Amino acid sequence: MLTGSIRGRRHLVTRIGQGGFGEIYIAHDRRTEQPVAIKFEKKSCQKEALKFEIEVLSQLQPSIFFPNFICSGCSKDFNYLVMDLHGPNLSSVRRHHRKRCFSITTTVKIGIEMILSIKEIHKIGFIHRDIKPV
Repeated sequence: MLTGSIRGRRHLVTRIGQGGFGEIYIAHDRRTEQPVAIKFEKKSCQKEALKFEIEVLSQLQPSIFFPNFICSGCSKDFNYLVMDLHGPNLSSVRRHHRKRCFSITTTVKIGIEMILSIKEIHKIGFIHRDIKPV
C-alpha cells in the first residue's frame, strides 16, 4: 500500500482497488479541494497497460461514461494516471440497497448504459478484452 502525496498536490487517502498491473487510490487534490482517483503501475511492469489506458481515456474525452482525464506522470518507481472520481461502483451500490439486488427495470437501464459505453470505446477503434462482473 502506498502512502504520501503526488508532487505535493494530491494526498493519497485510501486504496480502492488493485490488480495485476497496479493499484487505484482515492486522493485529495489540495488545489481543487476535490477527490480524484489515481491509478499506479509499477515501472517494472513489462506490459505498460497504464500507458495504453491513458491513450484510450484521452481519446474518449469528453464522455458521460468515462472519468475525465486530469493528468499522468511518473515517479521513481511508478507510472500514474489521475482522473476524476466517478462515483461508487455497482457492487457497492447493490450492497447498500435495502434488498441487495436491483429491479428488472434498473438492471435493464444499467445494461443499456454498459452497452453504450462499450460502443464509445468501439467508435474510437478499441476493443475491451477484459469485461467481467466484480
